Amino acid sequence: MQDTKGGRVSSGGYIYQLFQRQNGTSVMVNRGWLPKADMEAHRDAAPSPASSKVETIVGLLVQGEEEKTFSPPNEPEKRHFFWLNQPQLAHAMGATEYVPVLVDQVAPDDDTERPAGEPCRKAKQNYLEFYMTPWKHATYAGIWFTLAILGTGMVLTRFRPAATRRVKPVHR
Repeated sequence: MQDTKGGRVSSGGYIYQLFQRQNGTSVMVNRGWLPKADMEAHRDAAPSPASSKVETIVGLLVQGEEEKTFSPPNEPEKRHFFWLNQPQLAHAMGATEYVPVLVDQVAPDDDTERPAGEPCRKAKQNYLEFYMTPWKHATYAGIWFTLAILGTGMVLTRFRPAATRRVKPVHR
């Protein structure tokens, strides 16, 4: 694969799908992540007609995202979303009204191999993991406070008035 970094695929995207519930309301579901090559094959596949098949989805309710200062604008006509704007995504999917519910489908509990072309999903326990653990945060805070104290001491020593500095006598 050509777009890999360290043996891992470096680009791809999430697959979102709109589901009709039995009560007639719509739910937007994040089916998982696909690498770029599989994403293009998924996008080029003919859209399947709406089926009346009942499907059970196990997932977690999640919030959408807010646009950040330097986020590029979404391109709904190209189906490129750089940040998750739920109303815009629902409209691009063909929904006529805003869909307030977003579900992340979770991976099955069994450790079966993921078939090729199947989206990669997060397991339930991954939602409790954070990049910045409390111990790592405390370590970083300690380092920065130490650097701040040492820097302050160096500035005070360097720019202290000459009258208060001790001058060593020079012996000749």
